This record gives sequence, C-alpha cells and structure tokens, in this order.
Amino acid sequence: MKRSRPLRRYFVRVFISMMLMIGLVLGIEGAIVTFSNWRMHTGWPSLVTDDYIKASVSLLEDADTQDPDAVKQAFLSAKDDRISGILIRDFRTGLMYLYGSTPDWHDDRLVKTNIVQDVSDDDSWSFEKDVPVYGIDISTSTDDQVSISSYSEMRGLVHYVAPSFVRIEDVASTIFVSIEGEVVCSLDLLVLGMHDFGPTRFIMDSIIVTMVWLVPVCIIVSILASFFLSRRGSRSIEAIRQALERMAHGDYAISLPAADTSEIDLISHSIESLAGDLERNKESRKMWLRSIAHDLNTPLSALRLLVEGLEDGIYVPDEAFISSLKKELMSLEARISSVRYYTGLLSSSVHLERRPVKVSQLLAPWFADPRILISVTPSDALLMLDGDLAGRMVKELVDNALNATKEGPVCISYADKVLTVSNRARLPQPLPDFFEPWQRGDESRHGGGSGLGLPIVAQIMALHGGRAEIAQKGEDVVVTLHFVN
Repeated sequence: MKRSRPLRRYFVRVFISMMLMIGLVLGIEGAIVTFSNWRMHTGWPSLVTDDYIKASVSLLEDADTQDPDAVKQAFLSAKDDRISGILIRDFRTGLMYLYGSTPDWHDDRLVKTNIVQDVSDDDSWSFEKDVPVYGIDISTSTDDQVSISSYSEMRGLVHYVAPSFVRIEDVASTIFVSIEGEVVCSLDLLVLGMHDFGPTRFIMDSIIVTMVWLVPVCIIVSILASFFLSRRGSRSIEAIRQALERMAHGDYAISLPAADTSEIDLISHSIESLAGDLERNKESRKMWLRSIAHDLNTPLSALRLLVEGLEDGIYVPDEAFISSLKKELMSLEARISSVRYYTGLLSSSVHLERRPVKVSQLLAPWFADPRILISVTPSDALLMLDGDLAGRMVKELVDNALNATKEGPVCISYADKVLTVSNRARLPQPLPDFFEPWQRGDESRHGGGSGLGLPIVAQIMALHGGRAEIAQKGEDVVVTLHFVN
C-alpha cells in the first residue's frame, strides 16, 4: 500500500505533464491549421482567378481573336473544376449569359437577360460588391500582330445585375475584357468555396478527422507511457527512499541499482557518496573517542602510578618526584589544549584577521636551529595570512617533522607561494589520511605527539583557502602547503 501511493502520485504527475505537453502541441497545430485555413480562404478567389487568367491568355494566343465565338470558347475552355460558372455581361448587346452553374449546384443553363432591364424583374436583381478586379486586353498592331496582355489585381466596388438565383457570395471576382482599348464585356467568375471544392474539402476534412482522432490516441498513449515511466521511476525512487531510511537508522552500506534516467542516476550516486562520507565520519568519531581515551589515559595512568607509589612509600616527595608529577600534568594539559584548539578551528565562528606577513618572520624561530635548513625566495616574500594561526601552523608542521625524522636535517623552502617541509622518514603502507585527527601511522599508539599536528595544519590552510599535501619522495617525507594569491 505504501508503495502504491507514491506510484499513483508519480503516475498522475507524469500523466498531467504529458497531457499538458500534448495539449500544447495540438493547440499550436490547431492554431496553425486555423490560420492557414483562414489565409487560404481569403486568398482563394484571387488564386483561382490568377490561374484562370493565365489559362485564358494562353488559349487566346492560339485562337482567332477576330472570331467572337473563338474568343468566347477560349474563355469557357479556361474554366477548371474550381469555377462552377461564368457570368458574361456583353456591353455591346446588353445581354448577360451564364455558362455553367452557380456554386450551390443549379443545373447548367444558358440565361439571356437584358442588363438595363428593370431590377424588379423576377428573373434578375442588382447588388454591389467589393471584389478583386482584373483585366485582359486584346489589341492588333499595324503589322496585324495580335497582342494579349493582362493587368494585375485591384479591388473595386462593382455594380452587378444578375439572375435571381445568383447570390452575392457566389461572385468571386470580375475580369474586364477590352478589344483595341474598348471594354466589350466582363466575366464574373462564380467560384466554388474552398470547402465546397472536392479536393480541398477532402484535405481539410482529412486534417480535421486526423486531429479529432489524435485526441483519444494521445490520451491512450499518454496513459500507457505514464504508467510505464511511473513504474520505472517509482522503482528508483522507492530504492532511494529505502536507502535514505536505512541511512537514518545508521546503516551506511548503501548500494543503489543503476537508474533509467540520468537525473535519478546522478541522485543515486550522490546518495552513495553521502553514505560513504557518513560511514567515514562514523568511523572517524569512533577513532576520536578511542584516541582521546588513549591519549588522555596515558598521562593519567602515569599520575596514578606516581600517586600510588607515593602512598606505598616507593617514591619520596622530593624535587625529582614533584618534577615528574608536573611533567605528566603538563602533558595532559597540552593534549587537552590541542583538542580544544582543533575543535575551535572546526567552528563556523572562526574569524581570520589577514594582514601581510613575511615568510622569513614566520620561520624566524628556527633560523638558528642546527637541525633545520631554511630557504626563502625571495627573502622578503609576503603572504596575506592571519599571523597567529599561521604561526601555530608552522610550529605544528616543524615540530611534526622534527619528531618524525630519523636522520639528517629538516629542510624548509619557500618559493612561488609554496612552502615545503621535508625530513628523512618513510610513510607507512597503506597510507593513512594524516590530515585526519590522530592518524600517526602508529596503530600501537606508542609514537609521540598528540596526533593533531597535521590536522591543525590542514584546517588552518583550508581556512585560508589553500591546501596541504603529504607524499613520499625517495627517502624523504615531504609536506607541501599551497597558498592562494
């Protein structure tokens, strides 16, 4: 039941997202189709008329323009399926002829009507309409060469007298025909609407049907895809949830399966990395407790032996006994002070007071020490450091090198914002993390020091934005401090 609820929620989120995306795509497609349909609808009469004029001019070029019947036949032959009829108004005879039919599919008929007759006549009526107007001019040159030309579209308000069954919307455009400069007739094209013309109607109907069918198909596909994706995603999410729950109970042995998506896979790797860090922190805390108990127990045990020896009369409370007692107390105090100092460096309230500090000034306490060789390039090199923290850092570093060296001098050099300290020694294998507390490479814990020297160095470097490194180079152990500009 617990698993089904996240699965349902994940399914709903994925399904809604997919439906919104599909709805957006279908909406954009619908808007594009609607705009294209509107644009084609408004330009449909001009498109049909342009094609008709081109066909008419082509046929007139091959016809005998001196023969009225040949001219009329050319105009009638140029008609294609998009033109249901042609209303010819002959200005010479005053008659009007309708060839073909009106777009609402009246039977083909030949109608003769006097243009100037009374418009109240039952067989005709008059109206005005703003339509595209074209022209075709037929002229004969002096050498009996026939020239046929046409002029492009312009719009104008045209007065019509038409048969009573011709509607205003039936007339799509008007073409005026002139011979030798005299307008002899006009051709009123009765054009089928874009939705009435078979091929375009079929295309538009197919588009609409396709879009209508796309809706349920997209819904079904969205449901199936959402179910599939939600199951895949929910498995990964459930594995992550279980891993986090185990981590909350202290189990950091986490191994997540490879996820199907890169984002979840990245989260899985981050959780595994977090689990590893928490496991290391857990072990580090254990080591802290063991190390603190050991390091504090050593001077306390010595003090207890001294006190018991005094009680048993083994020791005499003379100056040597008091000196031994003070030595153990100072050792205990030094170790507690180191722990307090290191934990203070880990606090978020640490404030650095940076100022220019000469490197030679930091190393000044050891220039006279015969066990140490120092080189600073240039001799007046400066670093922006917190003087107190930097002094403690160098002291811990030099003391660590002196305590660890087996033979030969400790070498300290500075150049190009890099300080190196090397001493003759060998690092243990496997190499522990010396910048973690109490990592002295001495599992028996018999070595000297508090085990916090290098961790203090690393933390002070981190506070200054730099970094510390330790490596075995030949017979020497080299600690390198990289300072930032």
